[in-house]
Amino acid sequence: AQREGLDATRGTIGREVTAIGAQVAQLEDRVVRSVVRAPLGGTVLVRLAEPGEVVAPGRPIIVMAALDTLTFRAWVSGGQLPDLRLGASVMVRTDAGGGTLQEHAGIVTWIADRAEFTPTPIQTRDERVTQVYAVKVVVANPDGTLKVGMPGELVLGVATP
Repeated sequence: AQREGLDATRGTIGREVTAIGAQVAQLEDRVVRSVVRAPLGGTVLVRLAEPGEVVAPGRPIIVMAALDTLTFRAWVSGGQLPDLRLGASVMVRTDAGGGTLQEHAGIVTWIADRAEFTPTPIQTRDERVTQVYAVKVVVANPDGTLKVGMPGELVLGVATP
């Protein structure tokens, strides 16, 4: 009877050890999944949640950006549009302080297919100049001098490589 009781106790203990092992595995899995990792490298621009704060699933907790390459958005007139091509080299100028400008080489990656800020009746050639087309230019920023939202000007007519 004692042996049967001992065997039953060992069986019960074995099941409890297995159950506790499963609970430990679940907790370890939760800990691993609770660690937040960014899918890409970049710089944190804004922290929307503080460490230790509980957030709802799917809610953003940071705003980050890869600042080694920035997209400069500019607008060109209808008269300048024929001078632009996708993949064309352009120059972007930004303020460098002391009244000087710093030049950055860029590549045109997108040109809008429709004008923006267009007046309703366009009658004359002079009025067509008020049509502007959005353009996106990728600019390398290896030294971090360019900032998100920084104003600049687009220079057309740079030779294509």
